[in-house]
Amino acid sequence: IRRSEVMERLWKARQDGASWKEIARLRGHGSPTAAQMAVRRWAKRHGLPVRSGRVFDRAAQAWSLHQSGWTWEEVAEALGYSTAQAAGKAGRDAARRREEEAATARRALASTAMRP
Repeated sequence: IRRSEVMERLWKARQDGASWKEIARLRGHGSPTAAQMAVRRWAKRHGLPVRSGRVFDRAAQAWSLHQSGWTWEEVAEALGYSTAQAAGKAGRDAARRREEEAATARRALASTAMRP
């Protein structure tokens, strides 16, 4: 397996929500910081975004819970939102951001696949 294929898999793992610690383990390094630097460098070279911030933020959790059948009222109570409407807006915004990131990544991967 080529190094670029390994880095692409690690980048995809991060985009799918893996922590830097998990990625370091996959890469065979003990240091999450070294793994983060390597993946970020690779992604930058290929024009790809790297998921930042908390891996599982509250808004993403809200969307996930709603997708699994919870009502917005239940989501709001479980995650500490003031209203069901606030939980719904946060969840939908998180889903939209995630789809925009995925679309950007797909476009970037498609353009790098065409390069020699």
